[in-house]
Formats: sequence, structure tokens, C-alpha cells
Amino acid sequence: MKILKSQIALQLFPELSDPHNAMQKMRRWIKGDSELYEKLKKAGYKSKSMTITKRQADLILYYLE
Repeated sequence: MKILKSQIALQLFPELSDPHNAMQKMRRWIKGDSELYEKLKKAGYKSKSMTITKRQADLILYYLE
């Protein structure tokens, strides 16, 4: 199952109403957390992709919430 990155980004940053801005902020947070970034890469994460897997979403939410 694929999940839109914008859905996760807006959940993490509800103060940002623009999905593009929320996704940019989420990407910066991910790249700033080397442990999370490595786990995501092992799970097949591509920073430019518009979707992520449930496993990747779970990792993001675990580390960033």
C-alpha cells in the first residue's frame, strides 16, 4: 500500500497549509536525522518520490512525532 508523502507531512506539520511546504520541511527533518534516513533508505525510500510505503510512513512517524 502506498501513502502520499503530503498526507504524512501535513499530519506532522499541521501549521503548514501548503502540502509542498510541509513535504519540504519533512524532507529536511528526515535528512537531518541520520539514523532515520539510513533506516528509510534500507526500506527503499526515495526522497523525490511522491509516495511512501506503510513501513516508511511508520518509521517517519515514530522518529519525528
